[in-house]
Amino acid sequence: MKSALNQIAVPYLRERGFKGSMPSFYQKYVSYTACLQFYFKKDKSDNRFFLQGGLVSNNGMDWHMPINHRVAPNKVKVTQLVSTVRLDNKLASAGGWFDFGTNFPSDVELEC
Repeated sequence: MKSALNQIAVPYLRERGFKGSMPSFYQKYVSYTACLQFYFKKDKSDNRFFLQGGLVSNNGMDWHMPINHRVAPNKVKVTQLVSTVRLDNKLASAGGWFDFGTNFPSDVELEC
């Protein structure tokens, strides 16, 4: 699955101006930077994932761990952002995870 995502999703994101590498990507705009991160389910199936995205100022953000410091926008992880959007599977039976072998585009829904 990860190999297929690298072959399909990464070029797709690059064509749309995203930089970075799996699992974290970013795209700089005039007044903000869009961050996108893949999350993978660690179990024996090894074929489930979801995406989460958010926005950060082009000045970066202050972060408190391990000490107070400024994080550049291209180094911000989506988990550090206060407000994010999760792109996942809308089917309750899937628990919100895309199952690489069984999902279809109609199963995709934005959850804010």
